[in-house]
Amino acid sequence: MATTRTTGQRHFPGGWPEHHRFLGDWWQWISLPPFAQLSGITSAALVPGGDTVNALVPVNIDTQGSRNRLWNSHGLALRDDASWLRGKHLFRFGGSFNHTWAYFQRDDGQLNSQKTLQYFMGNTIGGVSFPSSVRPPACSATVTTNCLPAGQNSTWNNLYAQVLGLVDAATILRARDAQLSLSPEGTDLKNAVRYDQATVYAQDTWRLRTSLTLTYGLAWAVTIPPVEDNEKLMLTVTPSGDIVLPRNYLEQRRQAALAGQVFNPPVGFTPIGKSGRKYPFDLVGRNFEPRVALAWQPSFDSGLLGTLFSRNKTVIRGGYWHFYDRLNGVQTAIDTLQALGFAQSLLCLGPSLNSGAAIDCRGNSGTTPSTAFRVGIDGSKITLPNIPASITPPGSGRPGQSPCARRQHRLRSQFPSGRSAVDAGFA
Repeated sequence: MATTRTTGQRHFPGGWPEHHRFLGDWWQWISLPPFAQLSGITSAALVPGGDTVNALVPVNIDTQGSRNRLWNSHGLALRDDASWLRGKHLFRFGGSFNHTWAYFQRDDGQLNSQKTLQYFMGNTIGGVSFPSSVRPPACSATVTTNCLPAGQNSTWNNLYAQVLGLVDAATILRARDAQLSLSPEGTDLKNAVRYDQATVYAQDTWRLRTSLTLTYGLAWAVTIPPVEDNEKLMLTVTPSGDIVLPRNYLEQRRQAALAGQVFNPPVGFTPIGKSGRKYPFDLVGRNFEPRVALAWQPSFDSGLLGTLFSRNKTVIRGGYWHFYDRLNGVQTAIDTLQALGFAQSLLCLGPSLNSGAAIDCRGNSGTTPSTAFRVGIDGSKITLPNIPASITPPGSGRPGQSPCARRQHRLRSQFPSGRSAVDAGFA
């Protein structure tokens, strides 16, 4: 992991400073990906015990322990602030602009799938069903030796399948490009996203009295929606091709619930390049962020208030701030790459002993120890279901959404000792 930062400051005539910053952020997880342990027998990576760190192998080949990640981002930030003292007022105003470009790459589908062909052996995904005849007799009040406690059935089934090489499921992750065309086997999932954010603000700190100060201001914030270099962004659409608007969709569900009905229409997904749009959502230009705060320094010489607050040694502050969330690299790059369509996990659940010659995936609990595929016994490779080379998505209309707004209220008291403070608030 590496982070580089370059900052600078330039003064305009009159003394106003302009700050600029260039930030580079690079990190990578380098793990040993799943590999063919018995290359002379099968080209697949064998995963005994399923996607877990407790497998009967000396290395971790579970998804969480063997996946790879790469992040490379560059950011340019410009900021300009100015202050003006006028009587009892301290005026502050300025703005900022941030441009971010981020590249992200991964080789897994989060769980039970990576770009390497994998055969899961065990009882974790559910393809193999184990009759009681393959286990020792159950322990009871009369049977106490050479028996299996009832709570150990799943453990026995899992170890039984691993030792015999019974394949529970076969899986591989395949990547698609922005047009949903199938990429060559072994291709990583990757995207490159850029987005901009800008803010302007004005604020006044008004000294109403020696012991009372009011601060108020207003900011305007805008986020330019993200753009992927190859248009690898996905939109949710209805069967007719119209964009699903979250607020409209939830309102329709609410209205249906009030009427005692169910609103659960089918939805589909289409790449943004098929929609004729540049941005995944419309630019929102009404994000005004007001704030107000008050600071009071009480002064009491005697009595209970004097004991509690003392003289000019306590400050009570309270405020209100309405602001909008900003998108970061997780929402714009990492999450969007996990959208349905760009990554496709190909799964053969419950492959039978005939799977070496033809597609024969029997589904959940579809095989038994006598009919399940055994690596090296029934063949060297399982025939996976066919995957189309291209997918034709539905068309799309016009989406729109606004950032999430938040309100923050805060009250702070600092007591005479000067070393303790009490905060209370909610957002």
